[in-house]
Amino acid sequence: MISVFRVTVLYSKDMVGAAADGLNAGMDQEGGGTAAIDQLSTAVQQNQTTALAVAASFRRLMLARIRLGMFDPPNTVEWNTLVYNTTELARYVKSFLYMLVVLVV
Repeated sequence: MISVFRVTVLYSKDMVGAAADGLNAGMDQEGGGTAAIDQLSTAVQQNQTTALAVAASFRRLMLARIRLGMFDPPNTVEWNTLVYNTTELARYVKSFLYMLVVLVV
């Protein structure tokens, strides 16, 4: 997500700036890859962000992952035992798509 600042929008002049801008704006997670994350130490050295901002971002991200149970053993997370009825799910999706078409048209 942070690299969007550089690659898509060209908001920042380089990836170091994009990493700093994204982090300073509150984006705690890059959307795949490490292109921006790898630049954070340089961004701190160039005073584009602070080590405290990086630490706060890391803390928020890890807290969210802990609350989601991402570090719990798989056999202790009750959601892992759910069995989905694909036929019923397909019926709901089809019904939702019909409603969506009606709303759009």
